[in-house]
Amino acid sequence: MADAFLRIPNERIAVLIGSKGKAKKAIEFKTKTRISIDSETGELQLHGEDGEKLHRAEQIVKAVGRGFPPKKAMLLLGDNIILSVLKLRDIVGKSEKALSQKKSRIIGRQGETRNRIEKETGASISIYGNTISIIGKFEETDNAEEIIMRIIDGANIPTAFEMFKEKKMRQERFEL
Repeated sequence: MADAFLRIPNERIAVLIGSKGKAKKAIEFKTKTRISIDSETGELQLHGEDGEKLHRAEQIVKAVGRGFPPKKAMLLLGDNIILSVLKLRDIVGKSEKALSQKKSRIIGRQGETRNRIEKETGASISIYGNTISIIGKFEETDNAEEIIMRIIDGANIPTAFEMFKEKKMRQERFEL
């Protein structure tokens, strides 16, 4: 039997557990793991027999901890689906003003930019705390990261998407 230990923000524990424990039970059932939660500290212990399923359970819990609803996090059960977490402090520094500005640019007015990134790449995005998390196939998460990094680096929003589309068209022509 293998164990994994991790911590999620306290305010995400109720989301992980779900109404009447449904979300936690679904994760445990689909990954054949057991999740023990210390709701005061946010520390979790995952127990499982199968290392691959334990890893998937760990990724699902991390995704919930990074702001995804459990249903969306369960996409990580699919083949070739990954979780990528960008730590904004590592990218833009510790300035709260800079962090807030970069997050605002990526979210966009009423979520327009984030929604467009999801639509253009096929990936799912959560902006929570000082992280941007992405769930999708490797290419989808890579493409979403590319657009996000361009926006963080200061490209205006239409330009970031245009550069992505041009790159995609060049790749498609090369593949023919």
